Amino acid sequence: MTTFYIVRHGQSEGNMQDVVQGHTETHLTTKGKEQAKDLAIKLKDKNFDAIYSSSSLRAKETAGIIASIINVSVNTSVLLKERTQGKFEGMKTDDFLNLYTGWDTLSHEEKLAHKFHETQESFYDAMDRFVPFLKEVAKKHQDQTVLIVTHGGIIRGFLITKRYGDFDSIGGIENCGYIQVNYDNKEFRIKKTYGLKTWNKTVNKN
Repeated sequence: MTTFYIVRHGQSEGNMQDVVQGHTETHLTTKGKEQAKDLAIKLKDKNFDAIYSSSSLRAKETAGIIASIINVSVNTSVLLKERTQGKFEGMKTDDFLNLYTGWDTLSHEEKLAHKFHETQESFYDAMDRFVPFLKEVAKKHQDQTVLIVTHGGIIRGFLITKRYGDFDSIGGIENCGYIQVNYDNKEFRIKKTYGLKTWNKTVNKN
C-alpha cells in the first residue's frame, strides 16, 4: 500500500488578487511561504520517502520549502498542474462564478464533464491525467509515504470523483490543506482531510 498526502500549495499572489489562476504562473506570498513551513513542521514525523510537485511556480515553491525542512528531494510534473481555465485565466473569481448560470440544473456527471469554453479542462479531463499519475507513483513507492503538492481544483475534483462528497458539500480546500489517501493498487481510500471547505465553513475529518 502507498500512503499519499496530497497538499494544496500555499497562498499565492493570484489568491491574494482573487483571480482565476489555472496554468497562470504566480509566486507564493510571504504568508504562503509561512504556511508551507508550518505544514512541513506539522508533517515532518510522517517520514516521507518522496515529494512530487506540480510544475507551476506556486506549487514548486511550496514543495521546495517543505523539502528543505524534511530533507527530501522534489520531482515535478505537468500532470499535477491545476485545471486549465483557458480564456478565463486572470478573471476576477466573482466574475467567473457569475458564469455558472444553470449550474444547479446539471446532474453530478454533467458537472464533472462541464466546460464553459473549449480552452478549459473539465474535472474529468484533469482527473484523466492526475489519477494515472498517482498510480504510476504508487508503483515506484510500494509501502512508502509520498507527498504530492498540487492545487485546490485538482484535490476537489479527486474527492468528488471518488464520491467522498459532491459539489454542494465540497467547496474547496484551504491553502496548505491536505488529504491523506491510501492506495492498495486497486482502490483509493480517503483517510483524512485537513482544511476542507464547504461553502460556508472549514471542516477537518479523521
